[in-house]
Amino acid sequence: MRAPSAVCVIVAAGGLTTGCTSDQSRPSPPQRSQVTTQAQGGLAMATPRASHTATPLPGGRVLIIGGCVVDHCDGTAGADSELFDPVTGRFTPGPPLSAPRAGHTATALADGRVLVVGGFSGERLPPLAGTELYDPATGRFTPAGTVSVRRGQTADEPQARLARTERFDPRSGTFRPGPPMSEPRYKISEAVLSLADGRVVIAGGYGVDTYADGELRALGTVPGPERQFPAVAALPDGRVLIAGGYDDRTFLTATAVVLQL
Repeated sequence: MRAPSAVCVIVAAGGLTTGCTSDQSRPSPPQRSQVTTQAQGGLAMATPRASHTATPLPGGRVLIIGGCVVDHCDGTAGADSELFDPVTGRFTPGPPLSAPRAGHTATALADGRVLVVGGFSGERLPPLAGTELYDPATGRFTPAGTVSVRRGQTADEPQARLARTERFDPRSGTFRPGPPMSEPRYKISEAVLSLADGRVVIAGGYGVDTYADGELRALGTVPGPERQFPAVAALPDGRVLIAGGYDDRTFLTATAVVLQL
C-alpha cells in the first residue's frame, strides 16, 4: 500500500486579515431574517479569533488553530488551539503551537494527524517557513521541519506568485520538491480541491492543473479573466465548478466555469 502523502500547494495564496479599517464610516449591518434551519446557538470559542483554521479530526471533534486574536488583527497571532466537541457543543483548550500562526493551512492527513504549514506570526511580519504536526493520539503539536519557501497568505506583492510545489511524506516527516505548476499562482486559498479519486485540482490564475501520482498536468487556459481568490467545488457528476474571484486590478468577476476533468 502506498504511504499517504500531502501535497503542499499553499503557494503564498490568500490574504491575511491585516491592516483592518477603523470604525469610522462603518456600514450598518444588514437586516437579518429568521433562521429557518435547525441551528445550535449560544456557542463560543474560548478565545475570539479570525484567520484561523478548523480541521475535522477522527471521531468527530474539530481542531481550531491559531489566527488573529487581537481586535483589528493588529498584534501577535495566536499560539493556542481549541477542540470543539459536536456532541457536547463545547470548546475546550487544546495544546499550544510551536509558533504563533495566522493565515496558515491545516490539512488532515490519512493517518489522522494534522499538518500545519506557513502563515504569519503577526501583522507586518514575513511568512513562516516552519511547519508542525498535531497528533490526536498524543494531543500534542510537534515541529515537522521547514518548507523551502516561506508560505503564507499575502497581499499584492508580485513576488508572492510561485510555480513551485512541495510534497510532504507523513511516513518520514520530510518535505521534498514537487513538480512545478503550469503558471505562477497566489491567492488560491479556496481554489485547491481534493477529489474522491485522489487527484488534486489547482485553479486560480489563467488555467487549471491537476495533480496525481506525483505529476502535475496542465488542463489549459479556462475562459474568463485571470482569477485570484476564486472558489472551487466538486459537482456530483464529477465535474468541477470554478466561480468568481478578481483579476490583477482587483476587479471582481461573477463569471464561472464548469470543467469536465
